[in-house]
Amino acid sequence: PNPAPEWLVESSWLDISDMSKLKTFKGFDDDFASRAESWREYFDSSTCFKDRLQGKWDAELETFQKLLVLRCLRQDKIQEGIMAFVTHEMDQKFIEPPPFNLPLAFQDSTATVPLIFVLSSGADPTMAWISFAEEQGFSERLDSISLGQGQ
Repeated sequence: PNPAPEWLVESSWLDISDMSKLKTFKGFDDDFASRAESWREYFDSSTCFKDRLQGKWDAELETFQKLLVLRCLRQDKIQEGIMAFVTHEMDQKFIEPPPFNLPLAFQDSTATVPLIFVLSSGADPTMAWISFAEEQGFSERLDSISLGQGQ
């Protein structure tokens, strides 16, 4: 049974139980149950993705394996955990998008291979696109189609 139903949702406990069936995590569920209040500190932390794990687990688990614990307890922090993992294992540059170079992208396009922008929330290249079209003398021939939500 879930050792901390007041703060640990049942699906998280089931994930912990399943994870404990893996060789590396053998006994994790029992250790978690016996230290549930200590684990609550980890659970409540806004920086849990970089905090030390409770008991022997911080020393015994590799960085990637710690992501599995994070995923069991705080799915809302897994993206931050993965970004921290990639930064630690590879470099910060692998989580930062490269600056967009419109003239270089334009050189790769043709009449049959158009430029297509897939944007994240809040991104708007419209002004840069219009300015570039004017610099190239294409402002009269510029076409833009929005395929956004609700379009």
